Order: sequence, then C-alpha cells, then structure tokens
Amino acid sequence: MAAGLLPWFWFALDGRTMFSFYAAPAVPFLVLAVVYVLGALIAPDGGDVGEVARLVPGDPSYERRLVGSIAAGAYVLLVAVCFAYFYPIFVGRVIPYSDWLSRMWLDGRWI
Repeated sequence: MAAGLLPWFWFALDGRTMFSFYAAPAVPFLVLAVVYVLGALIAPDGGDVGEVARLVPGDPSYERRLVGSIAAGAYVLLVAVCFAYFYPIFVGRVIPYSDWLSRMWLDGRWI
C-alpha cells in the first residue's frame, strides 16, 4: 500500500500536478485495510476478529475493547465530518469562492 501511495507525496512536494484518479485502483484495498484495523481494535484479546463477544465489565479485555471501540467510533465520526465538510465540492454545489478556497487543502498547487 505504501509503495503505491507514497510516491504521490514525493511528486506533490516537487510541485508537479497530481491527478488523484490514477490512485483509484488502490482505494478498495485501502478501505479493506481500514476496516480490518478497526475490527482488530474492537476484537477481544487474541485478535479473532470474527469472534462475537460481549463487552462486559470485569472481562479481562473489557478496557482494551472499550478504548478500541471509542477509537474506532471517533475515527468513523471524523470521516463523516470530513465528508460533510467536502460534500458541496463532491456534488458540484455552487458555493462562495472563500468557502471553496477553504476546502482546497493543497495550498492551491493544482489550481
């Protein structure tokens, strides 16, 4: 994954125009990796992601699973907030130039 995505950052720092649609074939694998890591955070000790276990106080893995659940929930919430922030750009909604410019996080290198 790193070998496929890290060169993009190298060329972007060089000032070259980057076309992100070339990275589209890596997106399904990135999503699978994120889901696997989130599942591993929530899984009971032993790392069996498929095992269904209850989050019961007093269980030895209770605290670890609670922290993992909070971290996974915070990550999903952060992704949802980021999506909501960029939603006008995704759907092509007309917004003021200042709002559009605030959503361009790459410092206007490609504009």
